[in-house]
Amino acid sequence: MEKGLTRGRSVKELIAATLYAACRLENEPYTINDIAKAVGRSSKRIGKLYRLVVSELKIAPPKRDAKRFLSTVTGKVSVIKNLKPSEVAKIQREAYKILEQADKLHLTRGKDPVGMAAAAIVLACERLGIEGPSFRELAKSVGKTEITIKNRYKDLKEKI
Repeated sequence: MEKGLTRGRSVKELIAATLYAACRLENEPYTINDIAKAVGRSSKRIGKLYRLVVSELKIAPPKRDAKRFLSTVTGKVSVIKNLKPSEVAKIQREAYKILEQADKLHLTRGKDPVGMAAAAIVLACERLGIEGPSFRELAKSVGKTEITIKNRYKDLKEKI
């Protein structure tokens, strides 16, 4: 309030941006889209306010870790939801290993963590011989484009 952040701005959007900043600081696997959907506001507007909050409060949220999004992504995909819990656990473990290797090779730097987690799940299903979700289904479920997931998949498959 004393910094004048609320002047001329929606309090609801500012609270959503602040909540997202808190999620980032605590390394919680929520995206701006998740929060925007929950409050019924534009993710673009919340993103702008998030950057303002971070700048004004001089906070530095840590980089997002794709491994933290594995359970979120698997929970959103109907093909995976219909699998046995033991198969889902296998997929998550394999995807985790893939992302660990990707981190070591610096493949995750500057890449969207949700897209990277989704691509790791596709590759994990392929390696385990489990029929997993299509790129289209994954993209629709997690709010990313098919191209994003395909590009991350290609990076992972070629280098890991």
